[in-house]
Order: sequence, then structure tokens, then C-alpha cells
Amino acid sequence: MKLSQIKELAVKLIDEYSNNANLTDDEDIRLKLNGLCNLGQIELSLIKKIKKTYEFSIDEESDNYNVITLPEDFMEENRLRYYSSNNSILSYYIQDNNLKIAGNCLGNFEFEYFAKPQEITEETLDDYELEIDLIAQQVLPYYVASDILKSDVSANYTAFEAKYNAKLEILMNSVRKEDNGLITINQIIGNL
Repeated sequence: MKLSQIKELAVKLIDEYSNNANLTDDEDIRLKLNGLCNLGQIELSLIKKIKKTYEFSIDEESDNYNVITLPEDFMEENRLRYYSSNNSILSYYIQDNNLKIAGNCLGNFEFEYFAKPQEITEETLDDYELEIDLIAQQVLPYYVASDILKSDVSANYTAFEAKYNAKLEILMNSVRKEDNGLITINQIIGNL
């Protein structure tokens, strides 16, 4: 969905589901929309994460660790796949925004990670395509509508907040169902 569609849906919700909501009617609301869309997408991306893959190769052995700068949108590690060209055992860690891989690990790597969505600023164009999941995009207009109405003492924002929380619960349940059956095995090697 595009940013313009999210903003349009939020304004329609505020205008009591009017089909002729116009973003330019209320300057205060129009000025808040991009910022609230940004806050909402960040919150939703923490629940329904944006999965990306960064691929790279290491061809030369080093005495220390090879330092790979992670993508700017890196938020959290999911997994690192290693296709060894020299039968070495993978050893690595993440420090700051760098992936540090033992110098003897040569081959191809697929670093699967969860990404931060691109920030929506006042300069972001309306044709910007949101990165968050489609289901999360359908929840976002309720977040925006609820937050816009919180500052209006005459408005009852709680109805939108309740609808947002209900849709958020559905989103969280869908994420839990996706995670069922996922087994993570961590191996710790060291002296006992």
C-alpha cells in the first residue's frame, strides 16, 4: 500500500467513514499524518517483522575477524547461513553495526535479518510504498486515526483505539501461529 492510501483511510475514519474525506481540509491533521504513519509503522514492524537477506562472500583468510558492515536498516539478527569453501566451522558475533566473522571462515554467506522500515518524514512522497506487511498496513490507519483524535478533547478517540487494539491482537495472533513449529537450536561450545 502507498503512504497516500494509509493517510486517506485514516482521514476517512476520522471523518466518520465519509467517502469524500479531503486531506487538505484540516491543516493540523495533514501536518501530523506522516509523523504518525512513521510511529505506527515502527510499532507494527516490531510485531510483524520485516525480513531481509544480505548476501556476501569472503575469499581471503585473515589472522583476526573479518568485519562486515551490516545494512543501515538492520534491526535484529534472524540467522546466518554459511556455505564454506574450506570446511571451516562458523564463528561470528555482532558488535555495533558490524558482523565479525572468524578469519578462517571462507565462502558464501546469507545473513537473514529483521529490518527497520524506512523512516517516513515530512518530505516522504505520497507514492512511497510501505515496507511493513500487508496485514500490518491494514492496522496502521486505526493507529493514525486514534492518535490524531487524542489531542481533540471533543473527539472520542477511544473507539479507534479499541479498534486498533483489536486489530493489533489479530496481527499478534497471526505472528504467533507463524512461529508455531519453529525450532531454534543454539550450540554453545566451551570448556566446562
